[in-house]
Amino acid sequence: MIQKNPKTSWMDPKTPQIDSSSYVHPSAVVIGDVEIRSNVFVGPNVSIRGDEGGPIVIGSGSNVQDNVVMHAFKGKAIKIGQEVCVAHAAVVHGPCTIGDQSFIGFGVTIFKANIGCDCFVSTRALVTGVDLPDGKFVSNAQVVDSRTNVATLGAVPESQRELAAEVVEVNKEFAQAYQLLAR
Repeated sequence: MIQKNPKTSWMDPKTPQIDSSSYVHPSAVVIGDVEIRSNVFVGPNVSIRGDEGGPIVIGSGSNVQDNVVMHAFKGKAIKIGQEVCVAHAAVVHGPCTIGDQSFIGFGVTIFKANIGCDCFVSTRALVTGVDLPDGKFVSNAQVVDSRTNVATLGAVPESQRELAAEVVEVNKEFAQAYQLLAR
């Protein structure tokens, strides 16, 4: 479902802007101040709500997989870079940014955080209230909520870089293939 947000004291109604080369699954909900750029795949049961905060911008070639939730506080934004993977059941709550070619794993929560480019946040991790520099690796179920935690993070292993690139390529093809099915 793609719909305008309701008029509120802080936001006029806006209709999501979705590039014609992108695919949004029919069970996904995209509301309000949302921009989905080119060749993006949005999977089943995703909720992208630009009704309180916004804009929510999803960069070209990115993918938002099944059961992801994106929402932001009043007047705050979410900016997702190019070729970013937001994997199944992740929660991305703004204000936040996620840099180009980053991977947000299964069940991850990103809250009031900025993730640099080429980062890899593994399954069930929590990143909140911090800025991750480019190329950082967050391991499974790790909590990163202070500068001290950030300082201990290492570089993304090559195997994880390869996985992230493969997932992006698969989902870019999905965006095109599902578009053809929908016609």
